[in-house]
Amino acid sequence: MNQSVAIPRGGIPASIAMLQMISGFWVSQAIYIAAKLGIADYLNDTPKTTQELAVITNTHAPPCIVCCAPWLAWAYLQRMTDTSFH
Repeated sequence: MNQSVAIPRGGIPASIAMLQMISGFWVSQAIYIAAKLGIADYLNDTPKTTQELAVITNTHAPPCIVCCAPWLAWAYLQRMTDTSFH
């Protein structure tokens, strides 16, 4: 079966363009959350566990792990242990 994909003037298939827009939203949300919570400031000098981040930011540990996951993928954070980031 041969399916054709319409490619707009920009040269990117519409499905790829949509995926880029959606992931752009995810990126902006991850940046917003980290900035709002001050994650970078707390990790500036020493590694912190997710439990420590949760206490400092007045949140719960599991969401802190979720919040840090994109930053690990983009190499802005380094995982020291299963629950510790720097």
